[in-house]
Amino acid sequence: MSDKLVIAFMSTGMLVVLLTGLGAYFLSRQALEARIFDQMESIRENKTTSLNDLFERAFDDGLVLASSKVSQDLTKRLEEYMEEQFISTSGAFDRQNSGYNTLYNRFIDSYKVYVQMYGYHDVLVVNSHGQVVFSVLKEEDLGQNLKTGVLSGSGLANVWRKVAATGAISLEDFSLYQISGNPFAFVGAPILRSGELVGTVVLKIPASKVDQVLEARRGLGETGQVLAIGSDFLMRSNSNRVSEPTFLRQEIRNDYVVNALAKQEATARGLDHMGTAVLVSHGPFSFAGLNWALLAMVEQDEAFASLYRIRRFLVAITLAMVGLLLVLALGYSRAISRPLRDLREVIMRLGEGQLPPKSELATRDEIGEMSKAINVLIENLHNTREFALEVGQGKFDTKVNVFNDKGDLGEALASMRDSLLEVSQQQARLRDQETRRNWATQGIALFSDILRQNNNDTEELAAKVVSNLVKYIGAVQGGLFVLRQGERDQRQYLELMATYAFNRRKFIDKTIELGEGLVGACAIEKQTIHMTKVPDHYLEIASGFGKTKPESLLIVPLKLEDKLFGILELASLKPLDSHKIEFVEKVSENIASTLATSAMNRRTQQLLEASRQQQEELHSREEELRQNMEEMQATQEEALRRSHEMHDRIELLEHENEQLRAELEGLEATQRPT
Repeated sequence: MSDKLVIAFMSTGMLVVLLTGLGAYFLSRQALEARIFDQMESIRENKTTSLNDLFERAFDDGLVLASSKVSQDLTKRLEEYMEEQFISTSGAFDRQNSGYNTLYNRFIDSYKVYVQMYGYHDVLVVNSHGQVVFSVLKEEDLGQNLKTGVLSGSGLANVWRKVAATGAISLEDFSLYQISGNPFAFVGAPILRSGELVGTVVLKIPASKVDQVLEARRGLGETGQVLAIGSDFLMRSNSNRVSEPTFLRQEIRNDYVVNALAKQEATARGLDHMGTAVLVSHGPFSFAGLNWALLAMVEQDEAFASLYRIRRFLVAITLAMVGLLLVLALGYSRAISRPLRDLREVIMRLGEGQLPPKSELATRDEIGEMSKAINVLIENLHNTREFALEVGQGKFDTKVNVFNDKGDLGEALASMRDSLLEVSQQQARLRDQETRRNWATQGIALFSDILRQNNNDTEELAAKVVSNLVKYIGAVQGGLFVLRQGERDQRQYLELMATYAFNRRKFIDKTIELGEGLVGACAIEKQTIHMTKVPDHYLEIASGFGKTKPESLLIVPLKLEDKLFGILELASLKPLDSHKIEFVEKVSENIASTLATSAMNRRTQQLLEASRQQQEELHSREEELRQNMEEMQATQEEALRRSHEMHDRIELLEHENEQLRAELEGLEATQRPT
């Protein structure tokens, strides 16, 4: 009986502990693996959206630059320059000429901003003959002929040919550039004049812009990474697990890449290209002819680190329980008889995987204490079961605790619960960030289109910007002030160009001196002013229900490279979130850029008109001078003719005088006395 009791006691206890531990372990493993796969898939989709935003922004920048007045003027001036200098269109382009440097210095500022502010390596202009006639950085590709030169097989030449063939904006995938040996992608946008292609603006995209998107490590841990692979199975990113560059230098050809290039999305466990066990989420990325595979992966050792700790704790608890059971069985097996049957029934039910009610045995000996211990175990197994079920259902904020969240198992389960809760909250934050990012991206695209369509009419531009911005951010009133300068005293002041309130466009004449009020102060400081406590009587919003004071006031300077072009003022009945304020600041930069371009265009038009008037005045003066010269010449000829006539008369009179003198002398001679 003693031996059987020892064996039964030991077997039952071990079975209960093992079943409980294994059940909790496998349930936790399934829940953790599902959450990690969801997180990796969310990260991959986020990177896909970010890459799409990167190339869409490049397309928007290319179209804006190609359709700008600056590009039109540059191509026209270069054509005139080539005709004046008798430069051939079939060979290389001479970039050392002083006349060309004058043209370059005239237009460089309008293109340099795209390199300094937007991160492009270079901005180039290629004429219709394939000659690279403009470059911000003036590298070795400036002056090359893409038809016959050393760059005829480059990505730059390929994107130019696409634009020349289609007349539309095009994208060329990354390739190693012959001149520098570095990987670049190219976006080409057509420059059209009267529907005819006269040139191509090319944005040179460095590999670092892709790395900036993919190397953001939030949510990836220490070993996680996102890789991009092209249709040629060469990497379009640099791996953080090797020190050498892998962009276009490392080939990855496995089932994940093949399936992703075939437009398949999936998650899996397996080995990566370096033979490391990983959890991976793969899917395609496509944009304007690009066909890439994106792999978001993390090493299994890091992903299941908390689970491995739980496993070690379960093993330790199991061994401890086995030792405890062995001591109790050897010490009290001969003294257990009738009370043991009740305990045996409880243990047998535990051995069958059931959770029985607590034992009612109340003896004060060791059996009674063992009964209490089993009751504690039953209670904690109940808690473990509830914990595993709630974790399996995704309820990571459960208040159920095991062993009061103490000890190895209790702390491990509490740690696992906290980790899963953090993963769930992080995923919710990522979704919220993605929603805000998509909102901002769509807004930037909307206002870029508005600015592009109305850049020649400042008043209409201001009206549409204010009305759409008020609607987009949920404000109720807005106004746009433009910086003006007096023609006589050169005094600078702010003129209200457009206002909008309650879905109606307002027409109000208003000027504000610099430093006057909040708007004038913003113009002086050139910093955003956001107020949640608006001063009394500063602004009242009127509607059909009366007047009310706004809850939030946002005043943003329209500046470009610290040069002020105007002020944007918005009022809302609700507080404005930080992401909306950041969005308005980004839009304000684009508005300032458009106002700067519009001002430059107006100044250029004024200079052209003044030059035309000066030419007409000069022509009129030349005509008047010519007429005066003709009259002077006619006067001189008349004077000369009269001089000749006078001379002939004088000679005739002298001749007649001589005759008279001779006749007189003859008469005098005849009258003398002989």
